[in-house]
Amino acid sequence: MRNDRERCEKMRTSSRRTASFGKLVTEFVSDEHGAVQVSELILMASILAIGSIVGLSSYRNAVVSEYSDLGLAVGSLNQSFSYALPGGGTVSYSDTEPDPTDVAVSQSGPTAEQ
Repeated sequence: MRNDRERCEKMRTSSRRTASFGKLVTEFVSDEHGAVQVSELILMASILAIGSIVGLSSYRNAVVSEYSDLGLAVGSLNQSFSYALPGGGTVSYSDTEPDPTDVAVSQSGPTAEQ
């Protein structure tokens, strides 16, 4: 016990500026004050792992829910359009028609035959 106190006092009074990095690492590794038991570390790692698994599964569920909402929103977009042509006709498209590739063009103004 006395040896430990002397070592602690020596470490407190020694100047860190004059000590080399290797010496500091050696003293840090050999110091046993405040050592944590291995069983405590295993328990903390287990709790951390379980918490991470629960957190990541909650994150996964939230991401799946957001992508589902995004898919429903994109699926419900109405892509119908209608444009008035300069010559008086219209071009229109409706995504509710049976064949969505059909584009209806109607001419209501003067025709080329006239």
